[in-house]
Amino acid sequence: MNRPYLSRVASELRKNGHVVIDGRPCKIVGRKPSQDTISLEGIDLFTGQHHKCTVSTDETVDVPSVSRTEYQLILIDQGLFNLMTQNGTLKDDIKVPTGSLGSNISSDFNEGKDLLVTVVRAMGEEQATSYREA
Repeated sequence: MNRPYLSRVASELRKNGHVVIDGRPCKIVGRKPSQDTISLEGIDLFTGQHHKCTVSTDETVDVPSVSRTEYQLILIDQGLFNLMTQNGTLKDDIKVPTGSLGSNISSDFNEGKDLLVTVVRAMGEEQATSYREA
């Protein structure tokens, strides 16, 4: 299994990249360098919460290993997706997201649409983040 994060020098971080802030995997949405420090603002990949930190430019920071996998939606059962990879491997431990994303996926699936669900994985967490019609 891959390490949940890599180490990088803070000065190498860029907007739209990833960083661990407050122990959470975040997408960098703001980066403000000053003479000796960099202020970072990130959005948690799974909760959407904003996190901020300031680090020295030469400080080593954690960058989460983030992967995205697209699965075919086979079934929705008791609040969980039954998903299948392109090679036929089944996955049944991803929760149907709350809010409009989960409602839209469920509605389209119940209408008989063939759907592909994107699951993001970082630091041991996985979550469905988007979908499209196959």
